[in-house]
Amino acid sequence: MDTFAVLDVLAFLHVNGVFPGKQGVSLRIVVPLVVPSIYAPWNMLPWSRKRHPFAMPSRKYFIGIDFGTTNSLAAWGLLSPKGRSITPQVVRFALDETGASMESMGSSIYFEEGRRQAIVGRRARRLGRRCLSRFVPYPKKLLGTQETFAVDGTPYKPSDLVAMVLRRLRLQLQKDLNARITGAILTTPASFGYARRKDLINAASLAGLAMDEHALLDEPVAALLSYIHMEKRRRISQRILDPGRGVNLMILDCGGGTTDATIARLEDTQIGSLSQNVHLLSISRFEALGGQDFDREICFLLQDTVERMSRVETDRLDPEEKECLEAELLYQSEQLKLDFSSLEMDAEAEGIQAHPHTLQTLFIRHPSLQKPVRVKLSYGDFLNAIQGLLDPSKDRSIHRPVQTALERGKLRPKDLHHLLIVGGMSKLWTLRKSLEKALGLPALQVLHPTQSVVKGAVFQHFAEISDLSRAPHVPQISGEAIRLRLRGGSTETIVPEGVKLPYETVLRGRLCTARNGQKQLTISLCAGDRIEYEANQHLGTGILDFGMGLEAEHPIGLRAVMRSDRMIVVEAFLENNPEVRTVMTAGLGLMAPEEVEQRKEEIFPSRKTRR
Repeated sequence: MDTFAVLDVLAFLHVNGVFPGKQGVSLRIVVPLVVPSIYAPWNMLPWSRKRHPFAMPSRKYFIGIDFGTTNSLAAWGLLSPKGRSITPQVVRFALDETGASMESMGSSIYFEEGRRQAIVGRRARRLGRRCLSRFVPYPKKLLGTQETFAVDGTPYKPSDLVAMVLRRLRLQLQKDLNARITGAILTTPASFGYARRKDLINAASLAGLAMDEHALLDEPVAALLSYIHMEKRRRISQRILDPGRGVNLMILDCGGGTTDATIARLEDTQIGSLSQNVHLLSISRFEALGGQDFDREICFLLQDTVERMSRVETDRLDPEEKECLEAELLYQSEQLKLDFSSLEMDAEAEGIQAHPHTLQTLFIRHPSLQKPVRVKLSYGDFLNAIQGLLDPSKDRSIHRPVQTALERGKLRPKDLHHLLIVGGMSKLWTLRKSLEKALGLPALQVLHPTQSVVKGAVFQHFAEISDLSRAPHVPQISGEAIRLRLRGGSTETIVPEGVKLPYETVLRGRLCTARNGQKQLTISLCAGDRIEYEANQHLGTGILDFGMGLEAEHPIGLRAVMRSDRMIVVEAFLENNPEVRTVMTAGLGLMAPEEVEQRKEEIFPSRKTRR
């Protein structure tokens, strides 16, 4: 092993906390004195912030970001010494000044009074429970909406708020790697439609991440890529594939705010990479159902218990005071869910079932309560509170995304061969057993289910920009039908549901000018499966400008392309002269570069601006 390799190994160990910094400092002093030319690799270490005159060019990192409703993760990877593979490393975020850290960062935002830059993370969640008017608990839930959040007279759009979270993740990556990060693979729920994805791409651009057509990756697909790579290294990929035939795999990502179900077919061709033979069959509809809904059901139980023990009726409290108390109870409900989840995992490791009479004790402290309230809830109470969300017969159930994915793929539970469950809620033993029972399949074992998505994003980034990788993209499919509004309020499908992307369609004889001399044509797009435009989700209105006057009833053709990231590009042409073309502008497109830079200055003011 040469000197460069030794220093690279030492740098890797230090970044991952294997040996303390003091040893590294002594090496940093001694090694350059002996061999000045090998000083460069030390520039990647955290304590070496200044570049040395002999520094080597910065390395190529493969970056993945899992932006979640409740928590977000970031990970990075480097090529192995042989240059054939990578091992993703999850970034850790400091909790407090004691040095404690966690693998995830809270996605909440708090605007502290007198401070222009917002606070992002778990500290924001702690502060926000006391002042809800300056607190955004779940920015991801605002994507695709027209809602704004105003603080001190400054309105923030959903993309602005999400950009604050993504920027915090990017800055932490830059701090850990001592390198400038401008590109990454960003994961998104598979059921996210055009409007939410457009806001997410705009947010990533505002956060300083370069976004191209392949920068978005569906979370279930990322989890599948992670599982394939990990199991392939352990040489037990036979647990997925049956030699000589294909298998259908249900992938369920149970997060804090959404639950996604995707069905993929894996073909065993005995050649090339396994990811070359993955085909998506269907994805579920958007379901705003996740860990928060479980927290809310527990919160109702906790609120009744607190009212009974403290003799305080929350309905008679001041509205602001009541809202703050509910936020505190919701936070305690989340902690209670995590405690019972750990209880289930410990019992499962011992091969037994958690006892329903096992108690957890909470101390509820809030100004509206005369004194701290000590609450004891049993595991049985917890199961009763969440039972409705685990009932397959109910519409608002964790089983609903599974059912819609099966319906869209025209499959039955017996057509499935494997079940893969990832996400924070997959740690809940009761949830996993409920899904296993409904599908008649045991879930595949995942070592770190909360890290699967972000690690899959790193593998995808490696496949995107590395010439050494032979793994292609897993072909994406459309999750919703996109329709064009016609005269009279009816619609025409331009992108069907469930088709492989990218998808192109050409319409002729459906559009025409309304009057003589007309230069522009306004069109509207919607998402849904209804014929009537008003019954679907409005996506936006665009303008087609030909730059010259046209005759009345002049036929206009339309070419629409849905890219791999489900963004839509619309182009119009004159049917009698196809060379005359124009691209739709306004209403449907992404933010222009100059618009991004201007908005950056407004939401992330520089020091000069703040002065």
